[in-house]
Formats: sequence, C-alpha cells, structure tokens
Amino acid sequence: MIRSALVPTQPLQSLPSLLALGDVRQRAGGPAPAGTDPVGGLAARLSLDPLVTLRALRLVRAPMHAQKDAPRTLRQLVQNLGSAATWRLFDVQPVAPAGTETLRHLWHHTVARACAAELVAQEAGVLDPEEAYFQALFHDLDDWLHHLGRHQTGVSAAWSGVDLVRQWGLGVESFVRFDAEPWIGDDPIVAVREQPGRLPAIATALATAAGFPHPDRPAPALEAQRQAAHDYAALVDETVRERFAHFGVPLEFEAESLAEFPMPAGAAAATSLDPELVSRLLACRTALSIQGLETVSVAAAVRYLDYDRAFILGWSPELRRVWVRSKADLTRLKLHRHPVRPTERETEILAKAHQTRKPGFLVRGGASEGLCDHLGTDRALIVPLDHERESPRFLVLDRVYSTRPLGPDQDLIGVPELGGFMALLFDNLGLRLRQRRAERAATLDALTGLANRGVGIFSLEREIASAKRRGAPLCAMMLDLDDFKQLNDRLGHLVGDQALRIAASVLRRTLRSSDTVCRYGGEEFLAILPQTSTDEATILATRLFTEVADAGSQAQLPLTVSIGLSSLRPGDSLDSLIARADHALYVSKSRGRNRFSVDTE
Repeated sequence: MIRSALVPTQPLQSLPSLLALGDVRQRAGGPAPAGTDPVGGLAARLSLDPLVTLRALRLVRAPMHAQKDAPRTLRQLVQNLGSAATWRLFDVQPVAPAGTETLRHLWHHTVARACAAELVAQEAGVLDPEEAYFQALFHDLDDWLHHLGRHQTGVSAAWSGVDLVRQWGLGVESFVRFDAEPWIGDDPIVAVREQPGRLPAIATALATAAGFPHPDRPAPALEAQRQAAHDYAALVDETVRERFAHFGVPLEFEAESLAEFPMPAGAAAATSLDPELVSRLLACRTALSIQGLETVSVAAAVRYLDYDRAFILGWSPELRRVWVRSKADLTRLKLHRHPVRPTERETEILAKAHQTRKPGFLVRGGASEGLCDHLGTDRALIVPLDHERESPRFLVLDRVYSTRPLGPDQDLIGVPELGGFMALLFDNLGLRLRQRRAERAATLDALTGLANRGVGIFSLEREIASAKRRGAPLCAMMLDLDDFKQLNDRLGHLVGDQALRIAASVLRRTLRSSDTVCRYGGEEFLAILPQTSTDEATILATRLFTEVADAGSQAQLPLTVSIGLSSLRPGDSLDSLIARADHALYVSKSRGRNRFSVDTE
C-alpha cells in the first residue's frame, strides 16, 4: 500500500455500513440473540460490521471527549459510546448492491478471521477472546480502503490504514500493521502459545480453510493430514454462519441478482424550518441561563433537523481559540472543555461567517489538529449566532453517524433562518440576565449577598403596616459585630470582609424564609421577624450569637456579635421600633458584648 500525505476524508462515505447493502438491509433487521442484553446485542451487531466499528471508535476517541482509556472490546466500545449513538451508526441510507461482490468476499473473510482469532485466543489463553476479535476487525483495513476507494470513485485510495488511524487518532496502528507472513502449521493452539504474534496469520489461514478466503490474497491451503487445523476451521465456519444467521444476514449471493436489486427512492429534502422546531425553540424564551438555552437549542436542532450532531461553539478571535460549550450527540461522553486552536483555513471560515452573517462549511485539514479533528468530523456546517459580540458563538452541525455529505444545495435551506432565530433567543436572554443583574445590584449588598439597607427599611415599613392591620406580633433585631474596627486594623480589610460574609451566612441559614435580613451599614445588620413574639425572638437571638461565635472559631477569627431586640408596640413607627432595638444593642455592648438584650420599657 502506498504511503501518502493525503488527508483521508470520508473514506467510508460510499459504504458507511455493510448492513446498509440493499439486499442485506431487507433481511438484517432481526433482533439480537435471545437473552442478550442491549449492550451485548449491539456488540454482536458490531461484530458483523467492521466499518461501523471503525466509525464508532473514531467518535469515542475524538479529542472533544474526556475519554482516557481506549476501548479494547466491542462491548466496551458500545458502553463508551452509548446505545443510542451506536444504533444511530446503523441508521444510514441503503446502498445499491451492484458491484459489491469483492467487498462482500472481504467482509466474510474479515468476520471469519475475527471468529478464528477469538476461538484460538480462547483455547490458547494468550489474549482475551473479545480483545482478539476486536483487533482482528482492523487487520484488513488497508484492503477495505483499497476496495472502498474503487467502489466510490473507481480509483484505489492513496493512503494506507495506518495513515487513517493516525489521522483519526484511533490508537490501533498495531492492529493494522502486523506480521502477515503466511502460516501453514499443525496445531494452531500450540503455535500461538509458542508465538502469540502469529495469531493474525493463523486466523487468516483458518478463515481460508473455513471457506472464507481473502479476495486478493488467499492463504495457502492447509494440508489434509493436519487434522487439528481443519477441526478448528470447521468451528470457524460454524461460528461465522451462526453470527450471520442471528441477524438474518445472507452469506450466499449472486452477482446477477445484485445488479437488478431495486433501491427505494431517497427522502425529499426539507425546504423550510420544521414548525415543531420553531415551537420548541419558542418555548426556550423562558430559559433562565445561557447554558440551559444552549442545551435545549442543540437538542432541538438534532431532533428536528436532518443532522446527526449539534454543538454550540465559542470563539475568541483575539486568542485564536475555540471551545465547545454544549453538545447534542446522543452520547454520554463528557466534554473536554479545553480551548482548541483552529487551523488557518478554519479561522478564515469562522471570520467570514461572523462578518457576513452567513453559514459556511468547515473541512478537515491535513494535520491531526484544528476544530474538525477535535470534533472527530471531516466536514461540518457552521451557523453564526452572535453578530455584535467580540467573542461570538456558532451552531455547528454534522452527519458523522450517517456519513451523508453536506452541501450548499440541501444544507443551506432554512439554516440561516435558524441561526437568526437562535440569535434572537440568545439576545433576549442576555437582555433579561443583564436586567436581573441590574436589579440585584440595586437591591443586594455586593459583599454579603444580603438585602441592602433600602430594601430592609422598605420591608420593615411594610411589615409594620401589616402587623398593625392584623394585630400580629413583630420583632426587629439589630446586630453588630464586636470590636470590628480592631479586627480590621489588626488583620486587614480582607479578613474583615471575610468576617462580614461569615456573619451573613449564619444569618441567612438561621432565619426563616419569611424573615428579612439586611446589611444596615458597616458591620451592622437588621433582621425583621414577622409573626414572631418576644419570647420566640429571644430564643432566635440566643442561637444567633452562639452560632456566629462558633463560625468565627471554625474560621480561626475573633468573631462575636451583640444583639438588640425590640417588639412592635401600639403607636410605634419605623423610627421608634429601630431606636429601641438600637438602644438594646447599646446595652449588650455595655455589658460585655457577645450577648443579646431586649428592650423592655
């Protein structure tokens, strides 16, 4: 195979799944073997489809995922990718069966070789049988690329299997490049135990003896007297037929019938935005956070549009970095949120889409770097969402599961409207969040997060009026941190700020949700206690000064609080109620601090 610097771009586009062959597809919809769990059933289906296995491994190994260990078996691959995403890999358009005779022979040989490797590994005990099967699916990758290139364009691929797995970062180079020297041995189990590295060649010979030779390089025939090898070849034949039969996949075919196999008409392309998508996005108007809106938006785009994955991408032109903010790709794989440097070409496309406010297409470059490599895709559609922001967002869409091509004729219909619609949603939410921040800044104390003095005075006036109208009890409590000036002077203002936040935290968790507490000024707080008698308030005051002291001890700070308490009387005004609470606070200070006093005049 010729080594080349060419970029392997969508080499599986002409045949994304062997089960997509038109005649096979009609009969391959059978369930997994009885009693098989969902993961095991999908792993069994993958065992018949090396091309889908290759694409699944690429998705799992994409740098965008925080994936550490590469899967070593088909079951691990399904567990990592998830059942929904694995099923989606099989949901591809049917492929015309004409001209696929050689591909079918290679398919049967690959599965037979994997079955032989699994069987021999199990008997010899030199490798986990499931790992042996998984590895054997990649042994013929050079030949798959060669024949898929001819099937797609009539010309063999100019890159090797090692080129492809390196470009895609799959980490299976050793499975593709192995010692393929022909083997003619007596007992395959003894041979593998003596030389484990001979397993691929032995599996090749057993697959050929089982009646599934390589279409280009048939292994030498096993001599009849070598009974042990023929016995294992018979087991390989039986295993292969059972695997195919479980899913109703035919092993026998006739070239003449393939040429005449009728293919269903393709689905009509969409000409406008789906009304359900518009309705779903309109429901996002009440989203409470940018992240929530992004999550719902990408999920809706995948559900209602003809795409496999959707991402919200952030871009910093100044730093020349991009990062994935949200994703909808049917997997449970976590995002690796580190920034990525796009290629020069990708940067140009991002800049143009942002400036022109029109979608564009990202195409994978020549090196294992950039945005497309990070996403594990060869081509993606980008839709600008923010036109005024210095660090804009983009909607990114692709078809990595179905491998169907992206193009301007069918994929730019309705997409600009979608981008504009989503941009309006983001702008609307941004305005609401800025308004909420402004409101919070006007009503909250920035340091403690408690209500500010204005809110406290307003709340006390309202509660006084309500208590008088209903004849209900009401108490007011003034709290002041002891020796706060000395703490600031001795330990610094940062420590003083910490002391204020600790006291505020105690107040917030101790008072009821119906109570109001505010920072009255400096180190002083005001607590308003509606529907609270004097006796109940004294119990609360005892808890407060005790818990503030305990919190100070835990923070290794000399933090205590003095409290003054007053209750509403007939004829009281806001000023008189606060004045009596302030007087009680003065009494607590004069009696030694770290205590509470009640106005009893």
